[in-house]
Amino acid sequence: MYLLLMVIAGMAAGWIAAGSTGLIGHGLRHAFTWVALTVAIVAGWPGRLFSVRTLFTAVAIGVALAMNSSMQPVVNVMGVAFVLALLAVGRPEPERQIVVLTAAAVAVFGVYRLGVTSAPWLWLAMDSVGEAIGRGGGWIAGRPLAVGATFAGLDFLILVAAVYAGWLLITPGPRLARAGYAAVAIAAAHLVYLVVLAHAPAIVEALGTPEDTAEWSWTAALRTLVPWNLPALAGLLHLVVAGTMFRWSGILDAAAPATPVLGGGHPCPPSSAPVKLRRATATFAAFILAVALPTLTALHAHQPSLAGKKVVTYKEGFLNWLKPEHGEYGRLSVGMYGMLGTYVESLGGKLLVSPDLSEPDLRGADVLILLYPNKPWTAGQLDRIRDFVQGGGSLLMMGEHTVHEKETEEEEDEFGAAGAAPATQGRGDAETRRHGEENHRPRESAGRGKVLRESRASGGSRFNEAIQSTAMRVRFDSAMFEVGGWLQTYEALAHPTTVGMADDRNQFGVVIGASVDARRPARPVLVGRYGWADPGDEGGDAALMGNHRYDAGERLGDLVLVAEQPVGEGKVVVFGDTSSMTNGINVGAHRFTSRLLAYLAGDTATATPAWRQVLGLLAAIGLVLLIGGKHLSSLRVVLVSAGLAVSLLVCTGASSRAATVHPDGGRQSPSNLAYIDVSHLPAGSEESWREDGLGGLTLTLMRNGFLAMNMDTFDAEALRPAGLLIIVAPSREYSQAERRTILDFVQNGGIVICTVGYERSAAARSLLWDLGFYVGLPPGSLPGTPDPEPMGHFKSPFIKVDDYMAHVRFHAAWPVGSTDTDARVIAYGPGDVPVILMRRIDRGKAVIVGDTCFAMNKNLEHEGGEPFEGLRENADFWRWFIAHLTDRPRWLPTDPTTRPADK
Repeated sequence: MYLLLMVIAGMAAGWIAAGSTGLIGHGLRHAFTWVALTVAIVAGWPGRLFSVRTLFTAVAIGVALAMNSSMQPVVNVMGVAFVLALLAVGRPEPERQIVVLTAAAVAVFGVYRLGVTSAPWLWLAMDSVGEAIGRGGGWIAGRPLAVGATFAGLDFLILVAAVYAGWLLITPGPRLARAGYAAVAIAAAHLVYLVVLAHAPAIVEALGTPEDTAEWSWTAALRTLVPWNLPALAGLLHLVVAGTMFRWSGILDAAAPATPVLGGGHPCPPSSAPVKLRRATATFAAFILAVALPTLTALHAHQPSLAGKKVVTYKEGFLNWLKPEHGEYGRLSVGMYGMLGTYVESLGGKLLVSPDLSEPDLRGADVLILLYPNKPWTAGQLDRIRDFVQGGGSLLMMGEHTVHEKETEEEEDEFGAAGAAPATQGRGDAETRRHGEENHRPRESAGRGKVLRESRASGGSRFNEAIQSTAMRVRFDSAMFEVGGWLQTYEALAHPTTVGMADDRNQFGVVIGASVDARRPARPVLVGRYGWADPGDEGGDAALMGNHRYDAGERLGDLVLVAEQPVGEGKVVVFGDTSSMTNGINVGAHRFTSRLLAYLAGDTATATPAWRQVLGLLAAIGLVLLIGGKHLSSLRVVLVSAGLAVSLLVCTGASSRAATVHPDGGRQSPSNLAYIDVSHLPAGSEESWREDGLGGLTLTLMRNGFLAMNMDTFDAEALRPAGLLIIVAPSREYSQAERRTILDFVQNGGIVICTVGYERSAAARSLLWDLGFYVGLPPGSLPGTPDPEPMGHFKSPFIKVDDYMAHVRFHAAWPVGSTDTDARVIAYGPGDVPVILMRRIDRGKAVIVGDTCFAMNKNLEHEGGEPFEGLRENADFWRWFIAHLTDRPRWLPTDPTTRPADK
């Protein structure tokens, strides 16, 4: 019984570690994996306290903790295989064989997950298999079902198939009937899951709408799990089948043979020296392949750069080139692409905004960016775009959701002259079935009296016309996420632009766009694993979007969000969304977009050439054969899982370092690069326009000439060329090395501003003390010293201009102090107690603001742009203070009653 529990828990841990069991956050995924592993470890705990098995169990616990902490699911899966292999050591036969078999199956599953996330063509192949499984299950269920590999349950089938194959090898004969019954049971279990999944929309409808259950209930909780966590049902059913296979095959009750039992169930003679040598050679070969596989599939050592490169973007489109300006406030004042030129320049490139994509503008360019082009192409434009790519240039096409543009007959003739290709349809998904025919019907325009025809490109969009020579199309749908911003639901394939990146803060910057139809030779780059494709509604009012609800027949899971394809000597990268490059979202997505621009400017046609994918596939097949060979070996599984995991971590780290491109504010004097540190869990909300968010601070920095970026991972190399670092009440203490980095940054001319009240100052005290500051009580205060008194909300004068006294407002202030008697008081609180202090440190400056919420929206800038009590006091303060800190031309606030009204 305990052995069976250990095997079942191990399989479950493998699926959970891979993220196969449904939509759960990374933290919960790690926790659930550890819970399953704990069950396996406890079930396999040796009877004696001191034994070889006890030692290996202790090692397994340590390894489980270490490997399960990695943010890479493949490493987590290999950690499960490693632990199971160690738990098999010292067990009697046939227990050892069963546990090693499970460990080997999990390792094979890990190799599969590595292959499918690093070889784009394998991902596409598995996606097609998943689609076929979904169609078959839907046909049987009598409901349309369109899914990819994730919701088709391929992960479950791969692991169960590996267990099934090994189970047949180690069980005694005759096997034919047993093999047939087990195969039927596996297929039946999976079919039950598919039928339930096909009825998911009906289940959700039966559970009622959120409005029906305003308070928490089991019904409301269950509704949130459908369909997103239904894959866990597939896992549960397959675990039942696997347990039944082991329980009723008789292997658990078999007496331990005197010698190991192999394939046919006959005792084997003691191994001879040649046999031992062959097995050792196979183990060594498996280890070498395990180490080599990540280098073939996941290592990208090339260091791309945008330095000296020319980037051209098309001025026309559904866009604007605005950026935050003084006098305009609120979320809508951010503009769209006005900061792009400054951003490209910070990466070493030069941006040209071309009005017509003329031949002189494209001459010598390395990258062409098209941002949602929505106007008819003029004669020759499409030819010039095609020639640019064929000649070695890179095209970045950023489309958008549910775009359905029309053209007149005259315009269509013009397109023909420009080289537009005939229309192509998608792959028979729900979007094509529901809209494919009607999208191409002639329509009458009562207002213009002309026959209008849909643009001949798939989806009826100008951007699809420009990529007709590729196997990629932006679909007429909305790629909808279940968790806002695709947080922790991305699947990033191994690529220089994505390698080593987290997705806990939407570092890729994709929001609701369209899905991308990518077929060979195109390659997916970024996938939304847990979301659905909501087909566009041609008669809809809201931007032709659908009903924002998952319905039967709509594509569920594994939506391609970004894809690429080599074309001629160049390459084309296609997004279904324009958000990543916008002023507001690039603040958090700059690590991805900087890599993307540098990659596009490089001289490689693709990061995953065919030869690498073929070699990687062959190496993976060889490794699988060696892992699951006739002679199952704990040592082999241990070496393979450890070797592959370590190699993958090393390759990922090296590739990430090579691909990283930091903005450099030092290209201007003073540096125009400002970072807001979000790597130490600041008090501000991660959602920019919440009351506690920092969206207003970001726009304030942009209005004052800074290129504002979030620093989601503290990086000394990134900070060095910056001019300003803002820290908002961190919850995680800075390490000694990080504090040294910040102090060096200031000493070399940087400016650091820390806004923190006494109530949130614990994690910031050591850093503040290094900078010569403290909040409330100085370090070393005697025990029993009473806490300082909070000052609450008030306004403080900071400068008088003629007859006007300018004030700065505080949300909830605390007194601050400094060890430097020359520190300058910027603002006082009640009783003439300092609440803002500034001091010079060598060539730089440090500032302390004794208010956690000072830079938050609720004290600086409302989402709608409304003034605070009719005034813009803090916007004025920041404008004056930044000019003062950076030695820029002085700006003085004036009486608001004499100024022009805000725009």
